[in-house]
Amino acid sequence: MSSSTLKQVALLSEGCPPKVWCIEWSPSGKLLAGCGDDKAIHIWSEDEENRWPRVQTLDAHEKTVRRIAWSPCGKFLAAASFDASTSIWEELADGEFEQISTLEGHSYEVKSVAWDSSGTLLATCSRDKSIWIWQMEDDREFECLSISNGHSQDVKCVRWHPSQELLASASYDDTIKMWQDTHGDWECVNTLTGHESTVWDIAFNRTGDRLVSGSDDKSVIIWRYKNSKWDILQKFESVHSRPVFSVDWSHSLDGKGRDLIVSGGGDDSIILYERIGGCQDDSDNNNSSDKEDEQYKVIIKQERAHTSDVNCVRWNPSKPGMFASAGDDSTIRIWSIEE
Repeated sequence: MSSSTLKQVALLSEGCPPKVWCIEWSPSGKLLAGCGDDKAIHIWSEDEENRWPRVQTLDAHEKTVRRIAWSPCGKFLAAASFDASTSIWEELADGEFEQISTLEGHSYEVKSVAWDSSGTLLATCSRDKSIWIWQMEDDREFECLSISNGHSQDVKCVRWHPSQELLASASYDDTIKMWQDTHGDWECVNTLTGHESTVWDIAFNRTGDRLVSGSDDKSVIIWRYKNSKWDILQKFESVHSRPVFSVDWSHSLDGKGRDLIVSGGGDDSIILYERIGGCQDDSDNNNSSDKEDEQYKVIIKQERAHTSDVNCVRWNPSKPGMFASAGDDSTIRIWSIEE
């Protein structure tokens, strides 16, 4: 372990759902959206006194909202719900959000939603084992481009590559799959096997040649793309004492130039990992020999970060070394790394 510690810089409890399932920072890092079992979407904003008042609550669903996602421009917000629909919201000139669309078609709960880097494609996944790719037209209408059924069980999470039209999905069937558009159909181009139970969450690094995953098997796996396939670079066995529900990879190096990953789990703890060895700048490539000594180490384990399950952890995109966590204890906590 390093000498670094975590400092809780804010606690958001007023207005939080009894269980907070997901949190997502806006691309500017100035807004934080959260959702949970109260069926609503909540938005918080930091004020001049470094407090985080809730500034808006969005109601559109009849059941739990499981995941939310900001578009890359920060103008649109998508929410996936257990009522089998996905709501789309647009920020107006006065800063308020207005619902502009409801996407329907999944036959069971929608578990996750994600925008691609262009902000025109949206992916949703469901307990019905399917992944839908939607395209947002100029008139804000959404067209379903593809329905993929490659997983054999409930699909828990979808995440887009940071710059390419490559979609990753994680499932109850213990696998991760990579999807690409091939002649108009989104097809599975890689299947990643290595977990022994449900894969709850996945996240790409900032260049998209690494992926981190967290699983019900209590492990965290770091994958690398090499020779046109994904393989296991490193596996942290039982790094948490209970299931790993959330992982995230910082897309900006912190003040010390560190490449960082965070995970949260059912053991109420948060763990931070740092890349050591290998080149860490954006110019590196898969064939570079200086990547051969690449590995990751645990630098911080924050026990009892929440008083119950940690359901989600997300890095702030504009403040290196800062992230938020959300849990079953009806709180959202904002943390910074201290030396």
